[in-house]
Amino acid sequence: MTVLFVLQNAVEAVPLDCLVVPQRTADVAFGTSGVVEDILVDRGDRVKKGDLLGRLDASIEAANLAIARERLSEVATLQSARAQLRTTKIKFQRNETLRDKEIVAAAKFEDAELENEVARIRVVEQEEAQQLKQLEVRRADAALALRSMRSPFEGVVVERHVAPGEYVENRRAITVAQIDPVYADVIAPAAMFARFTKGQKVKVTLSQPNPIEVVGEVSVIDPYVDGASETFRVRIAIANPDYSVVPGFRCLAQVATDNP
Repeated sequence: MTVLFVLQNAVEAVPLDCLVVPQRTADVAFGTSGVVEDILVDRGDRVKKGDLLGRLDASIEAANLAIARERLSEVATLQSARAQLRTTKIKFQRNETLRDKEIVAAAKFEDAELENEVARIRVVEQEEAQQLKQLEVRRADAALALRSMRSPFEGVVVERHVAPGEYVENRRAITVAQIDPVYADVIAPAAMFARFTKGQKVKVTLSQPNPIEVVGEVSVIDPYVDGASETFRVRIAIANPDYSVVPGFRCLAQVATDNP
């Protein structure tokens, strides 16, 4: 009797140590120096991109912006210059017609032409002055914005480094971490370099107080192997919309490998 043995590939999973880390972390600071007026968030608070985190005292900047806006609203001089230009233009056109009919002297026509040109230049000067006023408003508004600190992305507040009443200059004030998604950083042996592909699904066991298993996706593979340790790094992205995955905990990545 002949017995036929069929050999099939058995899929095994190699566990690799990993560490859960935030997608990114930022030390947020004010755009200028000054006295802290208020810090609006605390450790553990969730923030969205653009949320106000804190303010410096901005009484001077607010006053400068109010003055600049008031100056911008002053348009009487420009309106007067434009009205004068309309008058001199009509006078010039009338004298031009009379000159063509040889009714008015050339000297009188030249006076009207010069008067019209002076009025036109005056309008240009006032329009340029109005543009400068607009720029002054933008500058004052930008200076006021520097007194506020906003979140650069959606995430969670990790640490507060300043308090109201402190004077700050070139100093971090709030640390914000983006934790959706989080990453499982894996250090893999060089022999497994060909086992990883971008977009590959990997099961990750999280060693939290309540261990959970999730499925992540390979997002980054180092393009080189460290010769001294014969290892390379792999980063696995894990969706974390409810913030249930906590950065800082160790984990195990189960990487499938085919062995005959």
